[in-house]
Amino acid sequence: MGDVNDLRDSAVITSVAGGADPTAPVAPTDTIARLRPQADEVVCLATPRLFAAIGAFYEDFRQLSDEEVVDLLRRAQRSEQERTTTASR
Repeated sequence: MGDVNDLRDSAVITSVAGGADPTAPVAPTDTIARLRPQADEVVCLATPRLFAAIGAFYEDFRQLSDEEVVDLLRRAQRSEQERTTTASR
């Protein structure tokens, strides 16, 4: 996949089956259009015509500290490991 920095302010990149493809709950239409040639699949739930700021689409879009982000990523990793372990039993 190409440069995903275009999405840093407007989407979330997640790993999906078959590789890493862009997945976003909401993003500008031009961003999605630029990503389509770079990915097997682009998933975006909403591409509003008027898109000024990503925070406008969320009830709570406050800034997180680096420590909060690291903690959330660690918890997500543990949760994924537990899910994988449970599924393989």
